[in-house]
Amino acid sequence: MAKFSPDSSYIEVIAKILKEYDLREVSIGNKNSRITIKRGEKNIHHQQTQPLQSIQANPNTQTAQQTTAPQNTAQAEKVSENAVVVTAPVVGTVYLSPKPKAPPFVQVGTKVKEGQTVLIIEAMKIMNQIPAPCSGIVSKVSAENAQPVEFGDTLVTIEKT
Repeated sequence: MAKFSPDSSYIEVIAKILKEYDLREVSIGNKNSRITIKRGEKNIHHQQTQPLQSIQANPNTQTAQQTTAPQNTAQAEKVSENAVVVTAPVVGTVYLSPKPKAPPFVQVGTKVKEGQTVLIIEAMKIMNQIPAPCSGIVSKVSAENAQPVEFGDTLVTIEKT
């Protein structure tokens, strides 16, 4: 059973979020694992909720073959074997365009090259550009502009070419 083991820099970022927003506690995770950090206390609670089904080499992406269960069974979708699902690497607010009223970075049907920015996630007042993990065609944009996203949320699906 693999555990979610955030490195110290990840925990430091979460601690800064706690302080900046004057939060007492934050809990982050997914179906497989959860980490809780409490401000003012020196203990960190880590809870494994299910065995992990796969280990991803890149936390920003997962291929359809690695996905074993949808995050929300009510929204289960079929994804082709060539699809790459781009997931949120951080908690924050997603922006689909570089600035207000500008056209979006990508939309369904957009051809992308590996490394091309597909959207931005603002976290702790830092704009994080999220790159395409492969070249292909955008088949789905799951994120909504200016909406909050959690770590691991599906953002964009790209069909490899």
